[in-house]
Amino acid sequence: MTRRVASSTLKLVPFYGFGQREPAFPADFWAVVDWPDTEKGPKVASIALTWEGDHRFDAEDRGGMPVDIDGEATVGVRPSDLLPMALAGCSGVDVVEQIGANRLTSLEVTVRYTKEADPPWRFQRFRVHYRAAGPDLTEQELSEAVRRSHDEMCSVSQAIRGNVPVETTVEVIRQLTADS
Repeated sequence: MTRRVASSTLKLVPFYGFGQREPAFPADFWAVVDWPDTEKGPKVASIALTWEGDHRFDAEDRGGMPVDIDGEATVGVRPSDLLPMALAGCSGVDVVEQIGANRLTSLEVTVRYTKEADPPWRFQRFRVHYRAAGPDLTEQELSEAVRRSHDEMCSVSQAIRGNVPVETTVEVIRQLTADS
């Protein structure tokens, strides 16, 4: 339930105690989240997440694109996989933008990661491998695009910087041409 009040949006959400699936108090007890409307502009965005039962959630990005999230990974993506996926997607977009979509014939970004064995299962390291192909694409060009993405462009990479080490590797696939 959302109500407009003056220059803020108040979102009423059911209050749940720690680790509980049911409200900790009577059903009419709600938590109020205040989000001032003064924070407007191109840098302000929000997503929506709705609990669908068990460990399942429906999420929507800021443009309304749906994502199924499932803690059991039976009908959706595990929540903890969303961070490495976001890292790969964010950086992948940067690399394509820098090199140019018309110069790439393929780009695969693979993220391998390690996590602690016990709760909260903190991420320990990300290893991001970029495998690309394109006419006259060089390893140096791909490496520079990856470096710029992580150092200057990718908001996800910047958000985890200093918290989780990110290692990158690149591989350029040589394409056979009619002259080869």
